[in-house]
Amino acid sequence: MSTALNQVEIFRTEVSCPKTAAQLLQRLHEVFPNDKFNFDLEDCDRILRVDSPHLEIEAIPKHLQSWGYFCEWIE
Repeated sequence: MSTALNQVEIFRTEVSCPKTAAQLLQRLHEVFPNDKFNFDLEDCDRILRVDSPHLEIEAIPKHLQSWGYFCEWIE
């Protein structure tokens, strides 16, 4: 039996409001239903963590930026 290993990536954002974060998490789940997301708004970089078996690094910033929010991958 084989299990896919998930990839966890972090992104710097400008999201600071918990209500906004919740709305963005809902939108991300609609676009990426098999992935897990969470914000750490207490971190100075307002981190968005993404846990995914098949993440396309460019897709997350692309979507957040199209919704009007800064987002960049932290290597």
